Amino acid sequence: MQPKENQRLIVFVLAACTPLGLEVVRHFAGLGARVIAVDEDKAALAALCREHPDLIEPLKASSGNIKVFETLADVWEDHPIDMVVNLLPLTAPNHTCTQMKWLGVSFRSLLRGLAAGKGSFVSVAGKPTKPLALQALGTHAALRESSFALGRAVAKADVKVHSVSVPQDTPMRALSSLIYLGKREGAQLQSTAFELD
Repeated sequence: MQPKENQRLIVFVLAACTPLGLEVVRHFAGLGARVIAVDEDKAALAALCREHPDLIEPLKASSGNIKVFETLADVWEDHPIDMVVNLLPLTAPNHTCTQMKWLGVSFRSLLRGLAAGKGSFVSVAGKPTKPLALQALGTHAALRESSFALGRAVAKADVKVHSVSVPQDTPMRALSSLIYLGKREGAQLQSTAFELD
């Protein structure tokens, strides 16, 4: 994805201090993007921001504090956002209600910026490999269907909503898809689901 003329690429990464999150933040900061790294681990955020202090901005947000995103919506307003990478589903795969709440809160909070930037909201979920892992399978299916519904709802605003499914024990496999969605070709895709084995 290329920033508009004279504008730096803006990327939010939720659960930025997870192993996949760290790689996503580093990749986009390495491209010169402004990255807002969201996580509840204050020390890990500080260490990450030291890698590119002029490009990575920390935002400490615990899973129980939705006020952070409500405040963020007021502060961010209509400033364009190119991409939001939602890695929260990887942090609590058995908690469907929690994930649905976080998806709704983060999406609504950042929607004005996504619409202004004609951006993408991408959620990564781990698909359980055990057929009887019913809670995790339910969370995975709920996130996928929710992404489809959100994508249809905001299509007219030219906001794309993607879901990326990876085997639960190998989340790093999503990295190449996230990098692709951050490129110009990927940014032109309509809302879709990626199923990676």
